[in-house]
This record gives sequence, structure tokens and C-alpha cells, in this order.
Amino acid sequence: MQLTSVERIETLNHGIRKDREKRMCNCIQEMISEITEKGFENVEAPIELLSGRLYLEFTGNKKGQKKKRTIPVLLSKCPICGEEYENHD
Repeated sequence: MQLTSVERIETLNHGIRKDREKRMCNCIQEMISEITEKGFENVEAPIELLSGRLYLEFTGNKKGQKKKRTIPVLLSKCPICGEEYENHD
């Protein structure tokens, strides 16, 4: 059976979502639900797509340069419950 390109992408996306669910506790999803219940829409957390881990973005500039850059830092633990994310790198 030959899959169309759309079906292949949907299958890949489903696999990534399932993989993300395995690697993360439910704290962030619960927080998104609580924020949504307060009337906000399209609430998104800063989650790195491939690993499913949260990240923080820092800003700074290198010495001698004026342009600010963002530096993403992946978290190794959930900031809410402290559960370590599984490392599948």
C-alpha cells in the first residue's frame, strides 16, 4: 500500500506527538488547560518539537557586537513537578 505525501506527514506528526507524550509529565498540559479555562485561546508552551522538552529563551549579545541574539536552553526537568525528562538523544 502506497501512502500519499499528506498521509506520510500525518503519520510522522502522529508519531512525534505520541513520542512527546511519553517524554513529558502532564504538568504543562494541565497548565495550558487552566489558562484556557480562564478565557485565553491558542495557548502554547515553549516546547521543542523533536524532544518534547520545555525550553527557556535568554537574550544577550556577544562582546563587541550590538545585535541581541536569543539563546534557547532545553530544560532537563519539568519546572513544575521536577520530574526529569527522558533522554532519547
